[in-house]
Amino acid sequence: MNRIRGLFLSLLRLGLRVILYSFSLVLLLGLVLSTQWAQDWIKTYLVTKINESNYAVLELEELRFSLLSGMRLRSLQVKLPSGDNLSISEINLEFLPWALFSRRIAVRKIEIFDAKLSLKNTQKPLPAADDQPISISSLMKLFPKTMPVLPVKSVEVES
Repeated sequence: MNRIRGLFLSLLRLGLRVILYSFSLVLLLGLVLSTQWAQDWIKTYLVTKINESNYAVLELEELRFSLLSGMRLRSLQVKLPSGDNLSISEINLEFLPWALFSRRIAVRKIEIFDAKLSLKNTQKPLPAADDQPISISSLMKLFPKTMPVLPVKSVEVES
């Protein structure tokens, strides 16, 4: 009986150590990601990957990233090869932090402030205001070769 009790206590201590080390690792990762060096690296990586994709040219003035509060992008400009431009003053993203550990981004909420869309080279006319309102889906039909749409649970737009 003492042997089983000793084995149980050893497994319990091992489990507590694993939990403590995992928590410490996540805390350390959060602290490292909050440094200016990491913020600049994430910004450079994001801009480089999007610019290399040939979907668009991205310009980004500031990026703030936190495991707990999400990501904030300021002064974002997206220029498409067709000549269309998107300018956004600020985007706030809230995501599920545990999804990052499986190399996914699960966005819970997106807030977009002061967005300006400039369409220069449309092949089809935009729907008239009295015919039907302009929506994201109607704009997506005008541009068949855009980046894939990510599933989002909620979108808030403020002007």
